[in-house]
Amino acid sequence: MFTVKEMIEKCGLSDLKVLAGGEGLDNEVSSVTVFDAPDAYRWSKGGEFIITTGYCLKDTPELFEEIIENIKTRGMAGIGIKTERFLHSIPDNVINRANELNVPIIYIPSRYAFIEIINPVLAKIINDQADKLKKSETIHKSFTQLVINGGDIKDILVNLKRIIEFESAYADFYFNTVVYESADSSFISTIESMKLFNFQKYKVYEISYENRIYGYLVINTKKELDQLEEIAVEHTCTVLKLYIQRKISNNQIEMRYRDEFVRDLITKNIRSIEEVKKRAKIFGWEFKGKIVVTMFDIDNYKSEYFKMSHKKDNLNLEMTREKIFKTITESVKRDFSQSAYTTLSDSITFILNVDNSDKIKSKLSKTCSELLLKVKNETGFTLSIGIGGIKAGIMLAKESYTEAFRVVQIDRLSKMTNSYKFYDEAGLYRLYYDISSTGYGKEFCRESLDKIIEYDKINKTYLFDTLNHLVENEWSLKETAKNMFIHYNTIKYRYRRLCEVLGVNFDSFEQRMKYTVSVRIYNILCQ
Repeated sequence: MFTVKEMIEKCGLSDLKVLAGGEGLDNEVSSVTVFDAPDAYRWSKGGEFIITTGYCLKDTPELFEEIIENIKTRGMAGIGIKTERFLHSIPDNVINRANELNVPIIYIPSRYAFIEIINPVLAKIINDQADKLKKSETIHKSFTQLVINGGDIKDILVNLKRIIEFESAYADFYFNTVVYESADSSFISTIESMKLFNFQKYKVYEISYENRIYGYLVINTKKELDQLEEIAVEHTCTVLKLYIQRKISNNQIEMRYRDEFVRDLITKNIRSIEEVKKRAKIFGWEFKGKIVVTMFDIDNYKSEYFKMSHKKDNLNLEMTREKIFKTITESVKRDFSQSAYTTLSDSITFILNVDNSDKIKSKLSKTCSELLLKVKNETGFTLSIGIGGIKAGIMLAKESYTEAFRVVQIDRLSKMTNSYKFYDEAGLYRLYYDISSTGYGKEFCRESLDKIIEYDKINKTYLFDTLNHLVENEWSLKETAKNMFIHYNTIKYRYRRLCEVLGVNFDSFEQRMKYTVSVRIYNILCQ
């Protein structure tokens, strides 16, 4: 910033003297203009240092104080006046007002032609601007070259330090990493905490794109940066965005190929073990021996998504999903040496090598238990985790995946949330699930339940809902009343009406079993 003080000192104008407003000598000067009318300030753009003979004020000196106030209001730098021409002294009230407002009033000797002030000042301003543009271009080229040459974040921060001499760091909240160019242990530990509120002791710049924050550039200083330093930081932020977008794009391409491969494995869309080996090698995977498939499904994610009415809400929900997937992936990769995985809209599925068949259950139980707690505490969402059976090799991944998927659906049926289950522990629900996929299962449901469902529609009653709760509570009237929040006598009445409408006696074990199976299958079919 070129100031009034620098104008006097660096433009050969040392015999100009400050008459008032000395506290305003740091006001920025962007141009010099001649003041030849009392209302000339109306055309001000801000930053002008005005010079005058005082001729326009010789008959109306009372306007001088108003001019000082307008200079301040309109952001002008100050005023220079030849007091030896028409105004031989500056009124005290003007001096006082200029001091109050920090508006410099500068004495100009009468021997000066105005051109002798205008030319050197404008030349200085133009030369300074040209110098800044040249430096800005150099900064721009240095960062552009980094992008062209494929420089990474460390290279970007090194280049920034070379220009502004301040240490810096980039905290990446998308990939959960920190890169720094610093030897300051306190600064490094603060950034590595990944806690944004700790960053506020430094200069912090948000790295975002399309309303999504990817991370923060942190400069190890609290002082205000000058114009060229800000330009350097601005270029740094730009190339960081380009780098992050490129990295995300590359990551998404890799994810797409990885997802295609894993989906081919779990759908048995692969012809031979040789094809598996070739494609696995690309990702550094090696499938040998036994495997097990584990599926992590986010409970109620789709229903929450469809509730959202605003694009920003959907974005926040998607970011939460990505955070959940990231938490799951980090935990599974930590506990299992090889973790091939694929993601769907609200689930992530892993194919895991089984090193020890006897210990795999306890190992998976520990990982799943920790994840259920962590995800719920950090995001508020719960998980349903299905674990398929252990299979002899990777070519049987489809069978293990099908079992894991069925377990998740079974949890939905039993209305369990935030739980994990092994396929071989699913009990009778496996049978319900299998029957539901057959034509016979559907016909069985229609024969058993259509009558009561139609009765509810016509009479606007809740008998099927009551039947559902009776099944869930193992036909206990007392527990059903408690869970439905209705009076015990109401349940007794509905129980009798169910028997009458269906023409059955629920005291019979056979009838209870029939309708238990019917309701279980119906709930699976309606998911």
